[in-house]
Amino acid sequence: MKSKTKKIFLILALFVNFFNTAAQTVYCNPETKLFGVINRSGKIIIKPTFSNMTAFQYGISRFEENGKWGIMDTSGRKILPAKFEMCAFNRLGFNEGLISVSLDSKFGYYNYAGKLVIPHIYDLTTDFCSGIAWVQKDEKYNFIDLNGEYISERWFDDVKIVDGVNYGIVAGFDETYYRIESSGIALAKDQDFLRNYGTYYISYCDNRVSNSLETELTAHYDKVSNLYGYKNFENNNVIISPQFLRITYFSEGFALAMMTNKEKTDTNLVIINEKGTIETIMDRKFSRYWNDWNPEPEGFNDGLITLDFNEILEDKSVKRTSYLINTKGKIIIEGWEAERISFGESGDC
Repeated sequence: MKSKTKKIFLILALFVNFFNTAAQTVYCNPETKLFGVINRSGKIIIKPTFSNMTAFQYGISRFEENGKWGIMDTSGRKILPAKFEMCAFNRLGFNEGLISVSLDSKFGYYNYAGKLVIPHIYDLTTDFCSGIAWVQKDEKYNFIDLNGEYISERWFDDVKIVDGVNYGIVAGFDETYYRIESSGIALAKDQDFLRNYGTYYISYCDNRVSNSLETELTAHYDKVSNLYGYKNFENNNVIISPQFLRITYFSEGFALAMMTNKEKTDTNLVIINEKGTIETIMDRKFSRYWNDWNPEPEGFNDGLITLDFNEILEDKSVKRTSYLINTKGKIIIEGWEAERISFGESGDC
């Protein structure tokens, strides 16, 4: 009974820890110019001690120390020490438990414990998908499983991924395609179709990861009122009626929108939830956010969004100030440091 209780407690602890660490973002201390991590309330989670960091993506961030790079998780645990080049890490993180990393221009694979599982012997690698990754060595290609074992005895002149299936290509007057599966290889059917299919090298799991980020709600534009609302991504049913001048996509249940006041004499920038209810009316200075000087924001990311406020000075010059803001409208960081917050795939090569 005690063992079962401990197991439940451990699961709950991990569950709580996930939600305490997931919504974090990188920031730069304005005085020391060093990087650390804060949560969406502005609380420092990892003290700013690093000369550079990239955004957390797929649960990891790259950090720089003494001109070399390593990777850490959202708790600040250094999975790999800072001994690699900036462009060393494959972009999907620990896909299927392994990440591809280069050292001295040769790629190998590490697990989440930081242990080298597949040695640094390849010139190029890709992320694993359904237990298969393609690798390049001496200008030839092959496919390996999660243990680093070759799936094919034959090495190929090129690779292609079509509808999630890996193919090895043998050059010749007419290229010959071999279908690659975890059980082995076989001469592919529809050779002409495969030859005419556009070259695609990125693992199919890359597409699945990207598609999983698609929000259920998507923009809906009403031509009559010239206003925006939201509809269900799958069935096109209108969920939030068109009432906004401009909108961003939803992230974690929140979006940024611009609307007119009741008298239609001015505009307000507001934060809305997925029911269309206004959660926060932003400071008046942000009501001019969408204008000729600013691109449209992409929306919240990990509960935070960077907004710029442009102020026209007496000499007609424009003073821009950046702000990092959470879903409650609270300013977390003000000034140039807010611009240095790295969302998306910053740092990938």
